[in-house]
Amino acid sequence: MNLLFVKKGAAIYFMLCMFVSLFFTYSGSDQNEFIDFPHVVIRILPLYLDIFITFVFFVFLLFDKKSKVDIIAFLLFCRFLLHCIPVYYAGMTSHFMMNFIVSVLCICVYLIHLNYNDSGNFLIDVFKVFFLILCFQIGVESFISANSFFDDVYFYKVDMALPIGSSNSLAAKLVPVFAILFMVERKNALKFLLLALAMFAVALTKSRSGVFGLLFVLIIALSWRGTFSVKEFLKIIFIALVVISVSSFFLMNSDIGMLVFSDSDSTLIERNRLLQNGLDLFWNHPFFGNGFYYFDMADNPHNWILDILMRSGLAGLALMLIIFAKIWFEVKDFLRDDIVRGCLVALLCMLWQGLAEIVLFGYIQDILMWSIVGLMIARVGYLKRRVNNL
Repeated sequence: MNLLFVKKGAAIYFMLCMFVSLFFTYSGSDQNEFIDFPHVVIRILPLYLDIFITFVFFVFLLFDKKSKVDIIAFLLFCRFLLHCIPVYYAGMTSHFMMNFIVSVLCICVYLIHLNYNDSGNFLIDVFKVFFLILCFQIGVESFISANSFFDDVYFYKVDMALPIGSSNSLAAKLVPVFAILFMVERKNALKFLLLALAMFAVALTKSRSGVFGLLFVLIIALSWRGTFSVKEFLKIIFIALVVISVSSFFLMNSDIGMLVFSDSDSTLIERNRLLQNGLDLFWNHPFFGNGFYYFDMADNPHNWILDILMRSGLAGLALMLIIFAKIWFEVKDFLRDDIVRGCLVALLCMLWQGLAEIVLFGYIQDILMWSIVGLMIARVGYLKRRVNNL
């Protein structure tokens, strides 16, 4: 296998997938009428293009004699099998096959990044490009959209649509990538620039979960250096109080802050309905869930724990917690490394935002999440090889 591909293949893969997600949209999408930013309308789901790109890279992986599979990949395969169990009692819905493919996609994405990342530095550069493009798109979309930032929050959030998502969905992709870049960057001036761009873009999305995610990242990034001690814990508490106090003052005493957090009865009523619907589905089949019961996100409860319980029941939640535990034990001895720590903070941020937003089982989110996890584990492998070669 070409050495350049081994070192940069995952970054090239991520760049291609995110390029499709940033600029391509399906001709039959209901979201199209709200997208003002220049984009390409195609007659197939952009997901199909990402699946094709993934297939090509995965074929290279299959024929690479040095490719490796680890326990996390095996557990992801078990998760896929668990999703199939409800077929025997719940049957197949019209969206079964698409969800089936996305579940397999998670395994492929993780393995591509596990095998083709090397140090991960090139992927960090790709993250920077992705972050800048997304911030630019959000800014332009907000400026040229039909609804002003100062209009009704519900209509503005609906109108804040790009090919890669809208409103809260945009923040759910932007903040985790910001977390990695902020943790990795060494120059204070560039850190400040990244923070300014992230604050600007998240404020424009009016995403409350995005704001809380950004505060979470700031608290951890400014206080934690990868070690665990009483001093470190007290430092986190102190910085948390400072960040929360300053941000609360700004949010409550500025027009922009108040508009980000202005209430929308329609949004709250809809979220409550989705949560109740999710609980009802979970209680129908509490042990192994309902399987692939949706694809278009119409019934997503915007809470990753309830979403897992809906899909694969208590067994699925237990397996997901095992996966997260395995990830922790793989990386816990390497948290002083900026990339490893940045990826872990990004993953925690996604799970934090995911308590009120979609971070699992949306294919773009899945590609982002398992790219981050794959990068983190690949970086640990790289650090181990460096130690062994000394």
